Amino acid sequence: MEIIEIARDNAYNNENDFSNVFNFTVLGTEEQRDEWYYKDDIFVAVRVHLGGDPRGNYGATRLYRTDNLAEGFLDWTVGWDVESWDMSDTSLADYETEGIDDKFISEWCGDNTLLERDEEISERCSIGYASSPTSKLYSQVGGERCFWHDGSAYIIHDSVLYRCTPYHYLATVDTPADGLGYTCDAAIDTESFLTEVLGNELDVPDEVAEKWDYSDEVIKFVQAIVDGELEDVEDLDPCTDFFFQSLLTGERCNE
Repeated sequence: MEIIEIARDNAYNNENDFSNVFNFTVLGTEEQRDEWYYKDDIFVAVRVHLGGDPRGNYGATRLYRTDNLAEGFLDWTVGWDVESWDMSDTSLADYETEGIDDKFISEWCGDNTLLERDEEISERCSIGYASSPTSKLYSQVGGERCFWHDGSAYIIHDSVLYRCTPYHYLATVDTPADGLGYTCDAAIDTESFLTEVLGNELDVPDEVAEKWDYSDEVIKFVQAIVDGELEDVEDLDPCTDFFFQSLLTGERCNE
């Protein structure tokens, strides 16, 4: 069973709300190439961006063995639950988003009747419905400027107060401290995303993973796993095990 590269991409090239983007390579067999995201027992090599120009500066390779990537791995954006209050018949109708504060929220967001279109807006701004739910939110609630409070974004537009709460089905969503900001400040925590979607990393010595810059090097390692030659990876010492060194790096560690 020959292991090959069957897919490669960078989250930066697509709509995403990650705290840190990452590139990834999917490894499997030729039979797994078509609709690889539905296949079981495939390998994913991931490198998380460390900051700066996304064309470079990525961390060491992380390797995962997992099933059915369609269940969450391609959900790269936050969704939004939206609630709203009609302020047109109140003295608050002329308020702007910049006028919202903690006191305003505590006094106003009580048992007032929610507008019927909340469910419709929430559906339009859900994960999978729109390619960019946050961009869709802009058009639905009149802008991106908001007041963050307790993990929700508050916006006033056309005498309506909106409470917009970001979410992700699997990962943690990071939001700013209370205060003025933008809805795009909500971000999927990359570390929790990778853990929840891909599971635990395979044990690979740091000295080796840091040298994996190209998929060919990772393929050699994965091939050895599926061939049963590296069942106890955690017990291998990259500086003393000749097979491990020659297979993965082509060189010996300096004594």
